[in-house]
Amino acid sequence: SSYKMFREGKTIKEIAAERSLTVGTVENHLAHFVKNGELEVSEVVSTQHQKMIRGIVKSFNKAYALSDVKNLLPDDYTYAEIKLVIADMEK
Repeated sequence: SSYKMFREGKTIKEIAAERSLTVGTVENHLAHFVKNGELEVSEVVSTQHQKMIRGIVKSFNKAYALSDVKNLLPDDYTYAEIKLVIADMEK
């Protein structure tokens, strides 16, 4: 599984390539494990990035798209990080 491979030290890109999946699909798999508590978001996203993403997500008082969050972040932040932090916030 994506989770097992991640635990073995493989990157999201490596898992996607080995399993013939898209990076987005692997990110969604890992987000599921963050949401159910089996994977700590801090294992995947740096503390600094978590803080920044959480702050922006909390600033929205209505529905928002991932792109709305991404547009407010520096370029080195990824959609994967946003998905994973949101999954953590929802648990």
